Amino acid sequence: MKVGCVESQFVLEIRFFLTDNAICFKMVDSSFLLSEFSITIVPLPLGRKIEELDTMNNGSEKGERVVIHEDLWVQKGALIRNRLLARLGKGEVLFARKCSVREIETMAARDFLEENHMLGYSRAKYKYGLFNGDKMVAVATFSASRPMMRDHGLVESFEWVRYASLGSLRIIGGMGKLLSFFARCIKPQEVMSYADAEWSEGGAYLSLGFEIAGKTTPVGFYVDKISYERFPMKKLLKDKKYRNQELDEDSAVLLFNSGNFKFIRSFSFL
Repeated sequence: MKVGCVESQFVLEIRFFLTDNAICFKMVDSSFLLSEFSITIVPLPLGRKIEELDTMNNGSEKGERVVIHEDLWVQKGALIRNRLLARLGKGEVLFARKCSVREIETMAARDFLEENHMLGYSRAKYKYGLFNGDKMVAVATFSASRPMMRDHGLVESFEWVRYASLGSLRIIGGMGKLLSFFARCIKPQEVMSYADAEWSEGGAYLSLGFEIAGKTTPVGFYVDKISYERFPMKKLLKDKKYRNQELDEDSAVLLFNSGNFKFIRSFSFL
């Protein structure tokens, strides 16, 4: 986006990032068009209203889109850069068949996910690391089971809470190897998970035998214009620690994310 004829710092940083990594692009309105996908940027002063979510065109040859909000670029720029490099094939590549899986402690999972996952760590019962020798290169975590009613009756369902690989590393077969290890150990009837609609339509889940089961509604946030800190609307209303947070149109911007795609896979163990 431009102010007068001058591009904002946010746009310039993304432009320089793509150029420095020899990634060809064309800029149209608020999108960087790449051959693999497009990057739609959402500058903080504009925010994003819920009715605007479906009006953004993809524009890439494959019709896929990544959405980058300025506040996340400021807060998690290094992580976003690594994720883009991995998706564009600019990072290192490792084959999961060369790796081993083992259970890890909560602290190890927490430290890894805080550094390598956009949402950081979230509480989980089962935690696994993928290791290349002694080096942990990916982490997957799963919840305890919960009874869920399906068309064919009640099932014990587990949530695949987090998956992340190290930095810009792309691990071929990493998600599948970790899921298979969990399935062998726990023998779940069902596993469900979510894909961030601003980064993916969930192709990795489909390739692992999951089926799409719907899409969640967008989540609203207020973003502080000075600190770029996000405050979920629901937490501002319900969480005691946020009740004294004063946010208005002068100090904060309202925006909505794109929601998540929900995926489910059933398992059968004889």
